[in-house]
Amino acid sequence: MSGTGSTVIGAGASGRLWQRGATLHERALINEGTLSFRGRTVMSEGAKLENIGVFEANSEEDTESEAPDISAGTGSVVEPEIVNKGTIERTEFDRFRGTTIGVKVANEGAIKVLSREGSLTFLGGGSSSAGSEWAIPEESSKVRLKGSSYSMSGSKWVGAGTLLIQTGVTAEGVEAQTGSVELQ
Repeated sequence: MSGTGSTVIGAGASGRLWQRGATLHERALINEGTLSFRGRTVMSEGAKLENIGVFEANSEEDTESEAPDISAGTGSVVEPEIVNKGTIERTEFDRFRGTTIGVKVANEGAIKVLSREGSLTFLGGGSSSAGSEWAIPEESSKVRLKGSSYSMSGSKWVGAGTLLIQTGVTAEGVEAQTGSVELQ
């Protein structure tokens, strides 16, 4: 999708972003319902994914790959971002695959890894506001913060899973109530 304006998935509706090589250029994609994501998507020139509903981040790409599942386009002048006011969740089990988000994320809602041995990796930095939640209930599940700076002031980390913070990454305000925090 490209061009100014927005595309809205209304409350009660569902959408799928399953193709490899999808692009979101300049446009806002607003999810008020349920948006299922798999494959690879490139965001550029100020594109915004605003999630108010449920964003199912269940990419099936290889976790060992350095290419993010959602990435910023090369040479993009205006930085793309994901604004989460609803729930971003990884629900499918596959210990060899995870979802990697390579654009800035502003979390005002909940981010959850609900699958056993599931993972969500964030490369683009961002923020998590007071009252937001990061839930990793399964001990074998992980959230990774890599490659940039994150401001987590007032956000809550809950569950038995692991938060992995890459050495050299600034992650201010992380408050883990349970589970473990590891520096890599």
